[in-house]
Amino acid sequence: MNTSHFWSQLNWMFIEGLGILALPKVRLIFIVLVIVLFVSLAWQRPLDRKVWKRYYSLVFGQMFFYPAIIAIGVLYRASSSPTLHLAKVNPFVDSTLDVLFGLSLVSGLFWICRMRGLRWVAFCMVLLQQVLLFGAFFIAGMSVTGDWL
Repeated sequence: MNTSHFWSQLNWMFIEGLGILALPKVRLIFIVLVIVLFVSLAWQRPLDRKVWKRYYSLVFGQMFFYPAIIAIGVLYRASSSPTLHLAKVNPFVDSTLDVLFGLSLVSGLFWICRMRGLRWVAFCMVLLQQVLLFGAFFIAGMSVTGDWL
C-alpha cells in the first residue's frame, strides 16, 4: 500500500465512521445527549464555581482512540482471495480492536468517576465521544474481518 492509497482509505473510513450519525436512532441519542450536556453545563456551572480543574480537559483525549481505530482498519484490512471469496482475518488485529474498545470504556468510566462535582457533564461528554467511537469500531471491524454490509 502506498502512502496516497493509505491517506485516501483513511479519509474514506474516517468519514464513514462519522456516518453513524446518519442513522435516525443514533442521531436522536446524539441530539438528546447534546441537550442534556447543555442543561448540565447550565445547571452545574463548572466555570463559575471554579470546579473545573485544568486536567479535566483530558476527558477529550478519549477521541485519540478514533484515528487509532481507523488506522488499524486501514492498515490491517482483511485480504480476500478472488478464488475462494473468503476474507483472511488476522485474529491479533481483531483482538486489538477489542482491547481498544475496552480501553475506551475504561477511560470513559475513569473520567466520569474522576470529575467530582461535574459527573453529569462528564457523563454526557463521555457518551457523546463513545457514540462517535462506536462508528469507528464498526467501520474498522468490518474492514478487519472483511464482512462489509
